Amino acid sequence: MSALPAVLITGASTGIGAACALHLADRGYRVYAGYRDLPAQSEARILPVRLDVTQTQDWQAVVEKIASENPESGLFALVNNAGIGLGGPIEYLPLEKFRQQFEVNFFAVIQGIQICLPLLRQGSPGKIVNISSVNGQIITPFLSPYCSSKFALEALTESLRHELAPWKIDCSLIQPGMVQTPIFIKSQHLFSELKNQIPEQGLKDYSEVFAAFEDLLGRISGKGIPPLAVAETLLKILNSPHPRLRYPVGKDAKIGLFLRKVLPDTLFESLLRKISIARSPR
Repeated sequence: MSALPAVLITGASTGIGAACALHLADRGYRVYAGYRDLPAQSEARILPVRLDVTQTQDWQAVVEKIASENPESGLFALVNNAGIGLGGPIEYLPLEKFRQQFEVNFFAVIQGIQICLPLLRQGSPGKIVNISSVNGQIITPFLSPYCSSKFALEALTESLRHELAPWKIDCSLIQPGMVQTPIFIKSQHLFSELKNQIPEQGLKDYSEVFAAFEDLLGRISGKGIPPLAVAETLLKILNSPHPRLRYPVGKDAKIGLFLRKVLPDTLFESLLRKISIARSPR
């Protein structure tokens, strides 16, 4: 048992999740770090828990553990960070890829919130923080599964913020721009798998797109702000008595979201097509 406020972070093995877990632990939080596969060794400052976010039994086991170890205070914050990124032309993307994207990035979040809410109500008013993306509001071509899942997550969080207001449970979104995380390497592997499932005509029609997309993933891998920048924003939210709904992180996110807000749709679309992956019609 501990008097420290308990926080559960999903997808904490690498990148943003790992940075958030360590940063919060160093700032006096009791951090339960969710791993799909438990590591042989972990930081002594955090409490590793097995959590495949798509598995109900994993959620239930983690919540039971947190409840037994924090019988009075319950859970102070749930941080939904686990996610994957899929892309490709909508015309040839198997529906199964959209379902896979939403299972991890959206439906798993709903399941986690539903299971954790009793613990979030137990002690001090709890907080729910969902790690979204600048792509939750800026929709780029050939990233439709990922953008759609984050767009849905934004709507879910905003609705939940209203629904849980009577219990003073705050719900916030973090919208990072480009971050130095392994998600781009994972996306490269997933994209290669997708190409093997696309018929020859599709590979021909979108050959320029595939080449540009692979080049882009290679160039941006390892680029962007450090994950610690997101962790610092998370700490700010948890320490705030009245956190906002949205927290963009990184200059690219802030500038992009500002332009999306002030520019007419047609002008923003024109700008986006110039800087994103484009295709010449055949």
